[in-house]
Amino acid sequence: MQNDFGVARLCAPVAGILTLEIWMNPKLGSDTNSGVAFVREGTHPTGISLMVFKNETDQWFYVDNGSVVAIKPVDSTDHSIKIIYDTSTREYDLHMDGVLVKAGAIWTVATIGPI
Repeated sequence: MQNDFGVARLCAPVAGILTLEIWMNPKLGSDTNSGVAFVREGTHPTGISLMVFKNETDQWFYVDNGSVVAIKPVDSTDHSIKIIYDTSTREYDLHMDGVLVKAGAIWTVATIGPI
């Protein structure tokens, strides 16, 4: 996808381990913000459970329990972003380019939907 704003890909309700992996190569510079959000049914008002993004500073970040955490600088290569989510423990692991960024993080917001 290129230049799509607000594109969503829905999946059927699941139980167990859910893996989401995408590749991103955002344009560098202050006029481009890019990101991916993992959204669960019944989460906080914005609906976002986990977000990984690049902002105008050309830095990769993720949001962890409301705090923005820097990952690494953006460059002009493709980057793999993988989220592995365990629906029974509500824990996730975040990987970027094959490197574990955050392990066993727990979303503290209760879910009301099937996922």
